[in-house]
Amino acid sequence: MSKQLFSPEQIEQLQKNPHVLKVSERTITYADAFKSKFIDEYLAGKTPR
Repeated sequence: MSKQLFSPEQIEQLQKNPHVLKVSERTITYADAFKSKFIDEYLAGKTPR
């Protein structure tokens, strides 16, 4: 687990992302649709970048 905390500005910016369900100082929770799409593309050979 990361010891880095998100600043209030970072949290606000992340909350605007349509793929993010919830953000706290320590965690980001992504939408299930985004996770599925990520896994499908990763398995097809795309890198996380």
